[in-house]
Amino acid sequence: MTFGEHTLRYRRRPIVVEAFQYTETIAKTDNWLGVPPWALKALEKSDMLLNADGELFVKTSEGYPRVSIGDYVIHDANGEMHICKPDNFVKAYIPVNNIEFNSFVDTVADSFQKNLKAWAVDANAKR
Repeated sequence: MTFGEHTLRYRRRPIVVEAFQYTETIAKTDNWLGVPPWALKALEKSDMLLNADGELFVKTSEGYPRVSIGDYVIHDANGEMHICKPDNFVKAYIPVNNIEFNSFVDTVADSFQKNLKAWAVDANAKR
C-alpha cells in the first residue's frame, strides 16, 4: 500500500530474545533444571516470584502478572521480561539455532552444487 510516494508497509526488525516455557514440572516439582541463568537471577532479585502453590509472577512494566502453565517468559534485549502465550510465541519466534543450522545447510548445498558443476566440467575436459 502506498500513500503518494511513501510506502506504508513495515516489517518488524529481527531481534533475538531469550525465553523459557513455564511448565508443570517447574511449578509442581520446583525443578529449574534447564532454565536460563537470567531467570534464576531474576528469582534471586525478586524480579520473578514463585509462591508455595507453584504460581509464578514476573516483574513487568505492568506490575507482577501471573505466568500460566505453558506461557513463555521472554527476556528481551533491554533486559526486560515479558509473558507470552504459547500460540503467540510460536507465531512470532523461531529458535535461532534452527536459522543458523538452515543457513549452514544452504551454504553447504550451494557449495556442493558449484563444485558438482566444476567437477562435471573438469571430467568432460579430461575425456
